[in-house]
Amino acid sequence: MRIRGVRRVKMGGRGIRYTASLVHSLCSYGIRMNGINPGWLDTGMAREYNPSGDPDWIAPEEVAQAVLYLAAQAPASMTGQFIDPFGN
Repeated sequence: MRIRGVRRVKMGGRGIRYTASLVHSLCSYGIRMNGINPGWLDTGMAREYNPSGDPDWIAPEEVAQAVLYLAAQAPASMTGQFIDPFGN
């Protein structure tokens, strides 16, 4: 399991760099791009992996709120930013 976690962390870093690259490419077309980097989500699949849970896990609804903010309320000039919703 440790190797899987390392792979996910590395992919997360690549995803951030890829998103930042796309921001520069798409900016001239008026396309904004932002990202969301959630911590552990309190889902059934996560509970199978770690049944005891963790106080820092967040509900999927909290990530949905971040998505809604980016889609509806984020300033028009906000691009290339990442929201990091974590637990308590």
